[in-house]
Amino acid sequence: MDTSDSEPLLGDRRRIKDATNNDSDFSVRAVLAGMLIGVLINISNTYYGLISGSSQQMPIVSALLGYLGFRFLSRFGVEKLSRAENVLIASTATATGCMPVTAGFAELIPALEYILEPVDMGPVHLSWQSSVVWSLGVAFFGIIFASLLRRSLVMPKDMPWPGATASSNVIKSLHTPTVDRTIAEDQTEQEHAGFTPHRLRAIFNSAGVSSIITVFTYFLPVLHDLPIFGSHVANTWLWTATLSPGFFGGGMIMGPEITLHMLLGAIVGWAILSPYAKTRGYAPGPTDDWETGSRGWIIWISLSALIADAVVKIGWICLEAVHNNGARYLTAYTHYFRSHAVWHRGLAREDTLAADHEISNDSNTDAPMSIMKRTAPIAAFGLSILLCVATTTIVFSSVVPWYHVLLSVLLALPMAVVSIRTLGESDYNPQSGLLSQLFFASIVPHSSANGVLINIISASISTAGASQTGDLAYDFKIGQLVGAMPTAQLFGQVIGSVFGAIVSSVTYRLYVSRFQIPGSFLQVPSAFLLVSTAKLVLGRGLPSGVSIFMLGFGMFFVAATILRTLYPNRWWRVFIPSGVSFAVGIFLLPAYTIARTAGGLFTWVWIRRTPSNASSVEVIGSGLILGEAIASLFNLGFTAFGLPQFGPQSPL
Repeated sequence: MDTSDSEPLLGDRRRIKDATNNDSDFSVRAVLAGMLIGVLINISNTYYGLISGSSQQMPIVSALLGYLGFRFLSRFGVEKLSRAENVLIASTATATGCMPVTAGFAELIPALEYILEPVDMGPVHLSWQSSVVWSLGVAFFGIIFASLLRRSLVMPKDMPWPGATASSNVIKSLHTPTVDRTIAEDQTEQEHAGFTPHRLRAIFNSAGVSSIITVFTYFLPVLHDLPIFGSHVANTWLWTATLSPGFFGGGMIMGPEITLHMLLGAIVGWAILSPYAKTRGYAPGPTDDWETGSRGWIIWISLSALIADAVVKIGWICLEAVHNNGARYLTAYTHYFRSHAVWHRGLAREDTLAADHEISNDSNTDAPMSIMKRTAPIAAFGLSILLCVATTTIVFSSVVPWYHVLLSVLLALPMAVVSIRTLGESDYNPQSGLLSQLFFASIVPHSSANGVLINIISASISTAGASQTGDLAYDFKIGQLVGAMPTAQLFGQVIGSVFGAIVSSVTYRLYVSRFQIPGSFLQVPSAFLLVSTAKLVLGRGLPSGVSIFMLGFGMFFVAATILRTLYPNRWWRVFIPSGVSFAVGIFLLPAYTIARTAGGLFTWVWIRRTPSNASSVEVIGSGLILGEAIASLFNLGFTAFGLPQFGPQSPL
C-alpha cells in the first residue's frame, strides 16, 4: 500500500489514542451497544420489509446513537468511546439489523407461509425454532465473501462510496479532539459532517415526533388511507394517501429524483394500466386481489422493468471488468509463466516474496487481514457451505437437493461483486434475486411439482449472500476510511449476525401474530413478486393481455438503463426513469409512493433554501423511519389488549 494512504490512517489512530486513552479496536461494550442498536434497526427493517419490501442500513444512526449513549455514560465515570469502537458499533448494528433481509423475513418466509399455493406444495409453515435454524444457515457466507473481496473491491479508490465516505466523516468529526476542532472545521470531513450538538439531538426529536404520529394513527385508522381523491377512487382504484412519517423520512433520504420516478411508476401502473386491465376484462376481480385483480396484473409490468434494469446493469459491470482488467491480467500471466523455467518453483517463490512484501509494506489496518488470506477464509467458506446445506436440509427436508444449495452459495459470489460495485458507485444495494431465479429455472424441470418451491428457496440463498456481502463491505469501507481494524469489524459482524438471526425470528412472529398476512397493512409485496417471478421463469403462464406490455416496457427500460449508464453526469439523465424506481412505484400501493414523493420534494425545497442543512437530511429521515417502526410495537400491544379505535375506518 502506498505510504500516502497509510500515514493519515496511522495519524488518525494516534489521535484516537491521545483523545480517549483507549486504542482498542475490539471491545465487548461496543459489541453489546451495537447489538442493542441493531435490534432497533432489525425491527425497522422487518416492519418496512413486510409493508413495502424496503430496508435501511443506517450506519450514521448507529454511530450517532453509540456516541451519544457513551457520552451520556461518561458523566458517571464510564470511559469515553474511541473512534474505532464507534466503527465496531456500526458494524455490529448493521449485521444485526440486516438479518431480516438476509434471512428473507420480508420475502421468502411470508411467501412460503402465506403466498405459496397447494399446487406448488404450499403453504410451508415454519416454527420459531426452524426459522432460527434457517437464519443461522444463511448468516455467514456473506460475511466471508465481504472479507475475501475487501482487498480487491473495497480498498481500491476507483469508486466514490458516497454513503460510506459521509458516514466515516461523521465518525471522524464526532471524535475530533477539542484541541483540534478548529483545524478540523476547515477540512473536508468537517464540512461534510457538520454535526453540531443540536443536530445530534435531531435524530431523537424526529424519532419522537414520528412515534407520536404513529401511535395517534392507531386510534384514528383513517389516517393510514386518506381518500384524497374521493371515496370512489379510494375504494375502486386504491388511490389514497397515508400519514406515515417513516415513508416520508424514507423519501427524504432518497431525494426527489428517485421518488418522482416512483411516482411515475404509480401513475402508469395504478392510474392507467390498472383501469385498462379491468375494463378490458383482463383483471375482473377486485383491484387489490393478487390473483384476479389488476394489482396482480400490473405486477408483471413491474417485473419486466426490474429484469431489464438488472440484466443491463450486471452485463455492464461484467463488460467493464473485462475491458479494464482482462488485457492487463492476460499480459501479466503470460509474462509470468514465460519467465519461469521451472514454473512451480518460481510460483512458490513468487508467492512467498509477494506475501512478505505485502506484509512489510501494508498499513496497520491491513496486517490482520493478511492472516485471513491463507487458510482461514477457505476453511470458513467451506464450513459456511456445510452449515447452509445442513440447515436447509433440516428445515426443508429433501425438497431442495444439496447440490442446489451449493450452487446457490457459489452463484452468490458474482452477485456479491455486483452488490459491492453498485453500493460503491451509487449507495444502492440490489437485493433482487431475479437473475438467480432465471438461473435455477434453467436447471429445474418445469414439470417438477416442487419447481416453484425449489426456485424461491435456492434464489433466496443466493440473494442472502449477495445482499449481506454488500451491506458488510459497506462497513468495511467505513472502517478503512476511519482507520479501524477489519478483524475487529469481522468479529462484530459475526456476533451481530448470530444475534440478528434470533431477533429477526422474534420480531417477524410478533408482527404476523397480530396482523393479517397479506392484509391492508402488511401486504408483503416482495413475497408476491418472488412467487410471481418463479412462476414466470418456470413457464407457468402469464395473465391475459399482459405479455405485449411486458415486452414493451422491458425494451424501454433496457434502452433507458443503457442511457443512464453511458451518460451518468448529463443534465437530462434525471428525466429518464430508473427501472427499479419505476417498478417499485407499481408494486407498492400509491399511498406509500405519495408519502415518499412528499419527503423527496421536501428535501429538494429544504436544501435549496438552506444548503447547510443537507448533512441533516439522512439523520432526520432515519429518525422518522426508526420512530415509526418502534412505535408500531406499541400499536401491537394496543391491538393485543383490544384498545378502541375512533373515527371512520380506512376506506380500503
